[in-house]
Amino acid sequence: MKIETANNHHAIAITRAFDNLAKAASH
Repeated sequence: MKIETANNHHAIAITRAFDNLAKAASH
């Protein structure tokens, strides 16, 4: 997933959290 608003730390944190959830779900 690509974050266009690199200055939005909250968006980055949320994206990383969802990415971690997706990885956990795949396992």
